[in-house]
Amino acid sequence: LSAPAQRLLGVVAAGGPRVREPLIAAVCGLVEGERNESLRAAMDHRILAVEDDMYVFRHALLREAAYAELLPGERHRLHAAYGAALAERPELADGSLHAELARHWHAAGELRPALASSVAAASDAERRHGFAEAGAHYARALEVWDRVHDAADAAGTDLVTLLRRAAEANSLAGESSRAAALIR
Repeated sequence: LSAPAQRLLGVVAAGGPRVREPLIAAVCGLVEGERNESLRAAMDHRILAVEDDMYVFRHALLREAAYAELLPGERHRLHAAYGAALAERPELADGSLHAELARHWHAAGELRPALASSVAAASDAERRHGFAEAGAHYARALEVWDRVHDAADAAGTDLVTLLRRAAEANSLAGESSRAAALIR
């Protein structure tokens, strides 16, 4: 594939398992003609496919390989660009906006928005009775808590409440030992 097509594969790989074209356009920096040509080449080589108006890698290993080719700085910049694009245009999210934002902000090393998004994603998951998912989001929030200035303000809650909510989600997910550790 051409260099622009290879760069585009890295952009799509960083985006997640399924990425909408307008989101790719917001992140990749290629003009429309070059972007379309690169997407077409990736599809012709059977690397990408279109499912429900979203671009997907035909195989998870292809996505992993494209992501592994990115330099650490490229990964951070791409995830930061995805976070900014999703924050600006939430309708481009595939699934839970907060979960996608949390993933991208964490990967970008943007801890303050990562903390806020993780707490919001956990709340979203709890409303859907996805307690294991909520527990994972709370774990990510707790992981960065001490590294965020004024974390309670960013999270919209204090640490004790966050720990209680995390323990409750883990308990409801059947992770009683994790819940007990959080309570302690």
